[in-house]
Amino acid sequence: MKVAYVTLFIYSLLLIAAISYFLCCFFRNWLKTAKSLCTPEEAKDFRLDSIEDEISLIEKELSGDQSIGFCHNDLQYGNIMIDEETRSITIIDYEYASYNPIAFDIANHFCEMTADYHTDTPHILDYSKYPGLEERQRFLHLYLSSSGGLPSDIELEQLLENVEKYKLASHLFWGLWGIISEHVNEIDFDYMEYARQRFEQYCLRKPALLGSSGTTPDVALTDVAGPGN
Repeated sequence: MKVAYVTLFIYSLLLIAAISYFLCCFFRNWLKTAKSLCTPEEAKDFRLDSIEDEISLIEKELSGDQSIGFCHNDLQYGNIMIDEETRSITIIDYEYASYNPIAFDIANHFCEMTADYHTDTPHILDYSKYPGLEERQRFLHLYLSSSGGLPSDIELEQLLENVEKYKLASHLFWGLWGIISEHVNEIDFDYMEYARQRFEQYCLRKPALLGSSGTTPDVALTDVAGPGN
């Protein structure tokens, strides 16, 4: 029995470490980099000084028991290759891969469904394309069933809830990425507008997903308008 308790304790420490590492090394380091690259006007417009509070809020809200795994963290359609003959799938581009909560990876994949990078305005996101509840439940059911056995309703609902909350983390993650990329990349892409959209979605969805905890100051570049997912 003691071995079981020790094993559980070690697992708990690893869980906390994985979440803390993910939020610290990605989010807080990217926030620091964004602040160093931005002009004072840009930092003020994006309210970068308040994003540290948002990261802390996410860290607090998502500190419960979660599944940790090796995650891709950029599962947009351009990184998913399908062999037309065999229908086998190959995942490419592991630049952002790390061990972190799997709910983030899935949430980010859902968010990427709103993007179309092969248009004249690849930075514009269409949140009407965000998967509906039934599609998300079907995806998560298949995911949980992939290792054999059927997930319980409780397992499915818990993962669905975690994924929706980690959607907020995805918006912060790529919002900061957009700000940084504006200053270090020469690709023809409106990174600042992309960042603005991600922060807008964060502000739109935070109250519904975090309840009373989501009443901290907004970090959007401009006034939020329109429906979000």
